[in-house]
Amino acid sequence: MHCDKIKELISDYCEGKIAPAMLVPLENHLAQCEACRREVQEMKEVWNILDNAPVAAPPPSLRTQVWNKIDAESEEIRKRPQPSLSDQLRNLFRRPAVIWSGVALLLVLLAGVTIPGKFMPAGFPTPLTFIHMFHSHNANPLTVKIEGITRNTNGGETSYYLNVQAINSGSMDIPMTFSLNQQGMFLSGNQYVAPAKRDFSFRIPISLAENQNRISVIISWNTNKKSIRQTTSLPVPLN
Repeated sequence: MHCDKIKELISDYCEGKIAPAMLVPLENHLAQCEACRREVQEMKEVWNILDNAPVAAPPPSLRTQVWNKIDAESEEIRKRPQPSLSDQLRNLFRRPAVIWSGVALLLVLLAGVTIPGKFMPAGFPTPLTFIHMFHSHNANPLTVKIEGITRNTNGGETSYYLNVQAINSGSMDIPMTFSLNQQGMFLSGNQYVAPAKRDFSFRIPISLAENQNRISVIISWNTNKKSIRQTTSLPVPLN
């Protein structure tokens, strides 16, 4: 442990508040470093003097003196002549930061004026821009597409898989719930998550009733404080 670190811990060491994990390396250092031992001893002596020093009571008139001083300064400020409005504005615009802020504001205001030619007018957003911003803020960041059902036959056993693609353009993962309208069941659960800012494909194993030739898949999720429900009707492959 270096001397610089020891100096940071001396105060806690003298108070007895040092962490136990730091006590052993600190005392090992003090046993080898005379300069740090001397600094610890000097601090202990100073604290001992302060602990034994008599407490001086303030004079009874201290509170009155302080408030009289405050009242006198307040009265002096009140009697000072106040600058006129024009002087205040003149002093304000002497500051470079305020001047440049005014120039920037003027440029923003003038940018809304249409200039003839091929340039598009700039400036404050138009009503259509506000509508687009509002729509973008409230838009659903998740797009879910049911790509179909896959049928696999192996050793006389038939398996079905629901193929789903999810595109989440938002900044948060979105949980989704699947259901089959009592036409079948999900073999690995019906809760899935669309990862944030990713395209993700699901291959979900399902069990279907016999002779089922068509099913309806219902997907629901919550986004932007809205509940969304999407239903897709799919044919069941027969071979």
